[in-house]
Amino acid sequence: MFDVLSGHDLPLPVASHASLVAWQDPSAGLVLLDLNSNQKVVTLPVTDNVEALDFSRDGRYLAVGSVESVIYDLSANAQNVVLDGIGRPANCLAFPPDSSGVAAGMQGRTIHLSKLARDGNSQNAVHSRVLHCHAGIVRAVLYSADGETLFSAASDRTIRVWDVATGQQRAVLKGHTNNVDSLALSPDGRTLASAGSDNTVRIWRTASERDVRDFP
Repeated sequence: MFDVLSGHDLPLPVASHASLVAWQDPSAGLVLLDLNSNQKVVTLPVTDNVEALDFSRDGRYLAVGSVESVIYDLSANAQNVVLDGIGRPANCLAFPPDSSGVAAGMQGRTIHLSKLARDGNSQNAVHSRVLHCHAGIVRAVLYSADGETLFSAASDRTIRVWDVATGQQRAVLKGHTNNVDSLALSPDGRTLASAGSDNTVRIWRTASERDVRDFP
């Protein structure tokens, strides 16, 4: 990823939504850039090292995983929400399609599911569930298009499939021989792609939870 303003590579992690891109500038904080105008829209006061970033699908919220994990409300005069009680910094973050909360994958091998709740004029995050899941660091989380299923990937070389409503694990997908680093879902929700440190991309059919093809 390249910063068109400075001419330098952008440090990871990077998140994007429509024309907005967010990344951490070590000297300035968390920067939001509008690619249409090549102008910085806002700089958020985040000085600790950022481990994870994710925009909600409507672009209103930006979740930031750091020493203190925070959901920034980017609408005018909005109040930000601190994700209390998740302990260690979030290693990865994902919003459900309705932007009603956030899933935080932790270095402590758990996933914390939080809901955004409104109390009068203020918002706060309420923990709804902790998934004690992987035998390694959780490196990616991803919601299905209907928000009913959560996929997680970890350094234990597995992908796990969760029922969001019950918190029950539906399947464990095995095939990678090293860390599973990232996940992507097709628009129709039928195909899941996973990329790993074993230098392969694997394609899974979500209906059968079967590895149908891998790309070394």
